[in-house]
Amino acid sequence: MISSSFRVAMRSPSDRNLNYICRFRILTTGIQVGDTMPNPEKTMENCILMLQHIQEDSSIPRNIRRVADETRTLLTNNSKAMGLRAAEAISKIDEISNDPNMPIHARTRIWELVSQLETIPLD
Repeated sequence: MISSSFRVAMRSPSDRNLNYICRFRILTTGIQVGDTMPNPEKTMENCILMLQHIQEDSSIPRNIRRVADETRTLLTNNSKAMGLRAAEAISKIDEISNDPNMPIHARTRIWELVSQLETIPLD
């Protein structure tokens, strides 16, 4: 009989990667397998955290970090509807998304951020 610890050790790398990807998806989007819609509040929190990481990254040019800070301020303004804040943030981020001075890793983060913001409904 094979012990359970041995079976865990025998899992294929693809199984471990899939497990990691599922956990990462739950942490970053709040969506679990079987969920149909992301939680807009959780998505907004994640977007604010992503902007904070961009803002704190010293390898990103100052003008891009400044726009990240302004966008974070837009998203934390609770006087407007969540969908409106997301739309304004997308518009603001779109201004810098094609900046030639932006490092590739920052551009990837920006695209990921925009795709997350696009999931927030405009209601």
